[in-house]
Amino acid sequence: MPRDAILFYAQMKECAHYTLCDNYTYSSAFKACAATHNFRVGKAVHCYFVRGLLNPSRIVYNYLLNMYSTCLSSVVDSEIGGCGYSGFDYSKYDLVCKVFDTMTSRNVVSWNTMVSWCVKTERDAEAIRQFRMIMMKGIRPRTVSFVNVFPALSSLEDYKNGNVLNGLLVKLGSEYVNDLFVVNM
Repeated sequence: MPRDAILFYAQMKECAHYTLCDNYTYSSAFKACAATHNFRVGKAVHCYFVRGLLNPSRIVYNYLLNMYSTCLSSVVDSEIGGCGYSGFDYSKYDLVCKVFDTMTSRNVVSWNTMVSWCVKTERDAEAIRQFRMIMMKGIRPRTVSFVNVFPALSSLEDYKNGNVLNGLLVKLGSEYVNDLFVVNM
């Protein structure tokens, strides 16, 4: 099904080059690229998105973040410069961070994607910093926020802050404490 969505998008662009896409079209295309791990097509759709959509919604940006995070997690090393995560210069080439930085409005989904991306790329201190930003911005973290940040705390052996977050989970209520994914972290 995702491959069909990509093919449909490509056919639409080929048949009518000047067809204007909307938030739904781009969201669907980015979701399909993420599902198929199609980095190259995702980048091409991103180019059309930048040129063609004047007022993109936050949802489209969240799909774009997810697409880059998913695709770059599985992309062949040679496609991103042949240097792997450990030697990758994130300050210059991190497409996930660049998209995040261009967002004028962020929600908990955007922040969770950033925390998850930092953990995937072994930047645990940055993941914790991003989680703190969620809290400082007054955004209520979701259970997935905790699932994303606990591996970073564990990797850095930051048990003090792990205990603080555990206390916050208890304070936030049974929805958080009874979530099996959070409890197993």
